[in-house]
Amino acid sequence: MTKFMKKAMIAVAVAGSLGAVSTTASAYVYALSHLSVANFGFTGTAPSAPITYTFDLTNSATLNGTTVVESASCSNISPPACSTTGNVLDAPVAEVPAGARGGENNYNFVGPTGSYASADSVIHTAALVDGVPSSSDQIAEADLVTNGAGRANAELQSNTNLTFSAALTGGSFTLLFTADPDMRAAISDSAGAYSAQSNLNTSFTFVSAATDPGTGDPLLAVTWTPQGTAANDCVVTGLASAGVTCTELFDSEDLNRNLGTGSNPSDLQHSFDASNNQTQFGITVNGFTGGDYSLALNSVTSVSVRRNVTAVPEPATLALLSISLIGLGATLKRRKS
Repeated sequence: MTKFMKKAMIAVAVAGSLGAVSTTASAYVYALSHLSVANFGFTGTAPSAPITYTFDLTNSATLNGTTVVESASCSNISPPACSTTGNVLDAPVAEVPAGARGGENNYNFVGPTGSYASADSVIHTAALVDGVPSSSDQIAEADLVTNGAGRANAELQSNTNLTFSAALTGGSFTLLFTADPDMRAAISDSAGAYSAQSNLNTSFTFVSAATDPGTGDPLLAVTWTPQGTAANDCVVTGLASAGVTCTELFDSEDLNRNLGTGSNPSDLQHSFDASNNQTQFGITVNGFTGGDYSLALNSVTSVSVRRNVTAVPEPATLALLSISLIGLGATLKRRKS
């Protein structure tokens, strides 16, 4: 047997043995952020002029340098108009690779099942459009079983413009809704470097169009970031804030949370439950005067995952390699004899 044939046989044996190099089927770096909102309603002092509104959805997903961005918007100010049948506004899913999570409007949790990044969002109903209490879903989910990086982001924006009588004093409104947040950042892998992060940010603002001439800041700004605490997470600021109050009625869970881990293994969760368990949220604002205001909602679900593992032979693989080389040596010895 020639030296070339011997080297070729050794190479085949080594390659076959190293085929089992460390990447187990259960290895993953995974993150999920999801928010479902229902029964969203605004009651109180009636505006003296027609209400205008605009809704925007943006989904983005990136996996190992490949990015998909999808968006949708609607308004009663300019086209396109919001739909009065089916979903009020539905942005296409952003998914890499396509179909990895099951495609459009899949708000189930897929979990760590392979490398993918996905984001989706929808406004199912909107009281100002179809007369039904507003409801929405948004999700960002990503998983890595190979080296690389993945990100996903789903953002919902709602802006409603209100004009109240100039003579109004002591204006009041109540904002109520139910919500289900779900977050998870988890790592289960061999030795390496990892990062899994899940983010949820939700805010409501009631802001006057009139501004402070000196700073340009609104004369009145009411900002609510529900954090699931006993403290009042609603803040009133501005030169016209005297006598204006904002009181939390319900704040059952934290809708502003960041989970991040680099530990292996780890599994961080916040309100994580595959069933849609809605809990109550609400505020009351009192004491504002007449004028133009905007009532805005912004909610973002986002995730980021990274994985960097240098493949090394596992003990079983090394044993298999030794057996292969021993067998190869015996074969060569017999042929030489």
